[in-house]
Amino acid sequence: MKRIILASSSPRRKELLEKIGLKFEVDASNCAEEIDPALEPDELAAVMALRGQVLDGTLEDARWEGPRRRKDGTLLHLRFAVCYWHTFKGGGSDMFGPAAWVREWNVGTPMEAATKALEANFEFCQKLGVPYYCFHDRDIAPEGASVAESAANLEEIVEQAKQQARKFGVSFDATTNMEEGFKDADIVYAKSWGAMLTTPDQEEGAKIIKKYSSWITDERKMKLAKPDAIYMHPLPADRNVEVTDGVMDGPNSVVYDEAENRMHAQKAVMALTMS
Repeated sequence: MKRIILASSSPRRKELLEKIGLKFEVDASNCAEEIDPALEPDELAAVMALRGQVLDGTLEDARWEGPRRRKDGTLLHLRFAVCYWHTFKGGGSDMFGPAAWVREWNVGTPMEAATKALEANFEFCQKLGVPYYCFHDRDIAPEGASVAESAANLEEIVEQAKQQARKFGVSFDATTNMEEGFKDADIVYAKSWGAMLTTPDQEEGAKIIKKYSSWITDERKMKLAKPDAIYMHPLPADRNVEVTDGVMDGPNSVVYDEAENRMHAQKAVMALTMS
């Protein structure tokens, strides 16, 4: 049996793992987990979001000032993006229980709910000062009774997204051409759920993957982006289906920093919204 290591001093996590009967070892990270009550909410959010990446433990080093460098000179990736599905669509279910989140915007018809979720997304990003958000087509627009209706729903919501972007002074571009999307990009955040959402049949899913094997982030497409462009993925990723090993393990990839930052970003959102 593989070793299970709990990298946290959280008593709640320890209690949950003990409750389901797992044997594990506690090896808490050396970053502080206590909260300074004297900090303002925005200061607290910055500290908690970056605490796992602090260079020497001081508050000044914990403030978000954009991309920074580690002591060895390598780039420290600390730019956060709001994941649309997890933040506005997911129900909150996990290994410990069923969905428990109440989404106030999930009212009315599917399209009305989609519009309300989109408005909530832009307001959320503005309040947190997060410059990026990422989504899939089915995240922002509901599926229709036919392919044509689904496409029409997506076109309508994308137009609303453009209007919201103009309202908040940010850019929004949409394209159905993968190479065009890569061209001169600063950030490549490409993810394919592919056959997983199309069919539960493994054989049929394998045929779909083979048919659309060109839908992959590879070295050729990354060369279309800017030389210092970064590749992002929330993980886990299907290697050589969604992204090649060369890109995922290459110098432009920040997927492991991104996965680590997720925990600190979640704590920041909780600190800012619950204060």
